[in-house]
Amino acid sequence: MNDETTTTEETELSPEALDIAVKATAGAEFTDSFRPPTPGAAVADEQPVEPSDTEEPSEVDTLKWLLAERDYRLDNPDENTEAARHRHARREAEAQTQAVTARLEAMQRAAIDAQVTAMGLKPAVLWAAGANLADLLGEDGTPDTAKVEAAAEAAKETLGVVAYKPVPARLQSGAMATPPKRDAWVDAFAPKSD
Repeated sequence: MNDETTTTEETELSPEALDIAVKATAGAEFTDSFRPPTPGAAVADEQPVEPSDTEEPSEVDTLKWLLAERDYRLDNPDENTEAARHRHARREAEAQTQAVTARLEAMQRAAIDAQVTAMGLKPAVLWAAGANLADLLGEDGTPDTAKVEAAAEAAKETLGVVAYKPVPARLQSGAMATPPKRDAWVDAFAPKSD
């Protein structure tokens, strides 16, 4: 009796362990249902099975093994999962760094373009002449005015760009020194005045 009591106490499981065992059993039965039947299986089912030394473990043994496996995994997280988590975090950080770098470069180019435009050139002239963004920045990362002006002048010379200077309009108002000449053809066809 004492042996039966001990065995009964050892086989009592918590609700979580029982749930794990039920899921494992259901999974195994589901997987087995897709296997094709083996020849002679019907004959083996009809004959009484004698216990042998190589019996499969009981459900209690399976449950104990599953619980031990779960506890081991909780105590020792999977190294691949942890490595995957680190890879994912690294990729996110790299993507954020690239996005910030692209924004910074766009803002630096915009500041340089505005300065070149104020000098009377199109920004495309500066970049077409082979100007490098890093060469136009100061040590603090902001556009250096002297470097940008020197690069713009070099671009003008390299590409032969001449600044367009409009001719000032001659304003004619009020009294003029000499009256404008009349066209001789207009006088030839004009009515004669006596």
